[in-house]
This record gives sequence, C-alpha cells and structure tokens, in this order.
Amino acid sequence: MAADPLETALQEHRITEALAESAEGTLAQAEVAVAHARAEKALWTTAFDALQQARASRIRGDFAASISWSQRAIELCGLSIGQLAYPPEKP
Repeated sequence: MAADPLETALQEHRITEALAESAEGTLAQAEVAVAHARAEKALWTTAFDALQQARASRIRGDFAASISWSQRAIELCGLSIGQLAYPPEKP
C-alpha cells in the first residue's frame, strides 16, 4: 500500500521544522561561544569562519550544515579558551 502523499508531506514538514529549531538553538550557542572567546581575547579565526558558515547555511535553509558548522565553532571556541591555561611558550 502506497503512503499517503499528504501524510508524507506533513511528516517531512515536521522533520524540517525540528531541524530548523535545532539549527537555531545550536547557532545561538555558537554565537555565545564566539562572543565569549572574543571577550577573553582567545577567538581563533577558524572559529569565527565556522560561525559565518553556520549563519550562511541557516540562511540557505541547510539546517544540517548549520548545526554542523555551529558545533564546530563551539568546539573551536572551547579549545581556544582552554589554551589560555597554558603558558605562551616554554620557559
């Protein structure tokens, strides 16, 4: 028995909405992480680039890519801030 086209479309819409919501939340977390790294003077250009990619992906409606780029920005910000705990060079 073939799936009902209306039900299939509704299910796809729900999935897209869930992805969009997740992308918005992850992007917001990335924005906060980048702002925090910038405030600590620890922002890496790769983290900022990842945030820009996340924003662009969100605008294009590529929610999965936006989530992935946002997670990358968050990860890089965590590493850059963590790096502050180490001396700039060996004595």
